[in-house]
Amino acid sequence: QIAYQIIGKTLVALLIQSQDRLEKISLFKSIGDISGMTYFTPDDEIIDSGLISRNYLYNKIVILLGSRAAETIIFGTNEITQGSQKDLENVYFWANQMVTKFGFSDLGPIAYDSEKDSIFLGKDIMKNRNEYSQKTSKEIDKQIIAIANKAIHDAITLLSDKVSLMDNLVDELIVNETLESEYIINCLKSYLSMK
Repeated sequence: QIAYQIIGKTLVALLIQSQDRLEKISLFKSIGDISGMTYFTPDDEIIDSGLISRNYLYNKIVILLGSRAAETIIFGTNEITQGSQKDLENVYFWANQMVTKFGFSDLGPIAYDSEKDSIFLGKDIMKNRNEYSQKTSKEIDKQIIAIANKAIHDAITLLSDKVSLMDNLVDELIVNETLESEYIINCLKSYLSMK
């Protein structure tokens, strides 16, 4: 199922035309363990400017949930695994940043976490919860959940009609263990041109 998670994330990134550039994907097989990696190169413009848009962050979350979306489509909700745990942790991190730091939610243009307590510096998210009311904390949680739920819906929508493409790429990944971005992009283009 790890291979489907990797392929799901990769295809979502290509379909939403992520600003970060896909380099390659790899599957690592060792005795009793399979893991994988999707390699992205961050967008130079974002690095140079230091500015991150709402759309960029939301797309990042949709990409992260591509792993869970693929698994859901292929195996069903009862058979999803914990294999995408790291992606889910990153979903929470970025959705939390959108809501509490950057004002990218329905709560409005408010930063609930001050820069001096930046989680980028390794501070605990829960520590900042003491700075606002329980009601506000619940609203923040609702917003984070809403972002994640919309993102998983979007990821599933992008992948739901691409099962045969996912199957083919998974087979290729299992055999070759690494697929370069150019090959994946060409497979996707070819698949879309037949639709």
